[in-house]
Amino acid sequence: MDLLETKSRIAEALVESIFRRADYTITRFTPEAVPLRVGRENFSPDFRVTRDSKHGKPREFLIEVKYRPAIEQYISVENQRGDKSVFLMARQKWPNL
Repeated sequence: MDLLETKSRIAEALVESIFRRADYTITRFTPEAVPLRVGRENFSPDFRVTRDSKHGKPREFLIEVKYRPAIEQYISVENQRGDKSVFLMARQKWPNL
């Protein structure tokens, strides 16, 4: 396991802990189909989080966690990619991501 993968797993554990402490129910996401792949990376969600709503219907979200050492640069490049942005492709496949 390389250092980047270790940091990614730590990021996942941190995000999972944050949602658990905020009283969300969190489970691992298991894709029904082939995950979205962009280059060498898998971009399917890591977690499914739900929380009971005061209005009766629980709210559900999908969470993808990625460690990026230079987040500003990564977001800037993805925003410039337009229709080929991983953000847009992932949002099309999972609207509640």
